[in-house]
Amino acid sequence: MCWSRRDEEPFSDFHLECQLVVEVKRMTVHVYNPHINIQDLTTFLRRHCTLTREPSRNLDSDGIWDSKWTIMVKMKEDPAAPDGIHQPPSSFSLGCDSGYLYYPGQPKLSNKCSKPCHTAKDCTVQVCKNCKREGHTARVCKEEAPCNLCGAVGHRFKDCPQRAKSYAQVAKPPGRAAQEVAAAAILPVPAPRKTKETGRRKGPRQEQAKPDQGSTQALDPQST
Repeated sequence: MCWSRRDEEPFSDFHLECQLVVEVKRMTVHVYNPHINIQDLTTFLRRHCTLTREPSRNLDSDGIWDSKWTIMVKMKEDPAAPDGIHQPPSSFSLGCDSGYLYYPGQPKLSNKCSKPCHTAKDCTVQVCKNCKREGHTARVCKEEAPCNLCGAVGHRFKDCPQRAKSYAQVAKPPGRAAQEVAAAAILPVPAPRKTKETGRRKGPRQEQAKPDQGSTQALDPQST
């Protein structure tokens, strides 16, 4: 209530600072794929909040990881939000991997329009699943879908420059075309060799030895 009336008297005479922004929250992130790169996960979370500590794995009483991460974060301010705080989405996708997150004091948000005070089941706003804009559906959308890692338009998650490279991608040798270009740039081009004209080569039948004329005359009955 005070935050919504921060520009009115007597609240305008004071400096109001939302405690939800200053307070460090314990966020739990659950990703269905346990082999997802943690650097991609932190890159996505930094778009919505400030990380104060590196993620740590949640272990049960037997020391087994349950595919959940614990991250200490601070919320970011958003003057356009009703409470002045930018709320991270409760569910998200990174490429073909999906996940969800929760933290203390998390408001009820619609996964469809990302607005508070209602859920996607009760949401009446028409939001495109492709470009995330309101007013049309994905069937008639002509816009390019943004990258779900960095939020930029012009590439997908697999081609995102902020995506962490795996060991296989780093150790993979360059393609054959790239190797030929690199070799041509380093090695000198050899000069063409001159060849002498030797004429037409005879075939195997033409190379056979001709019979002796003397022996042929001896066997010819007409010569006797």
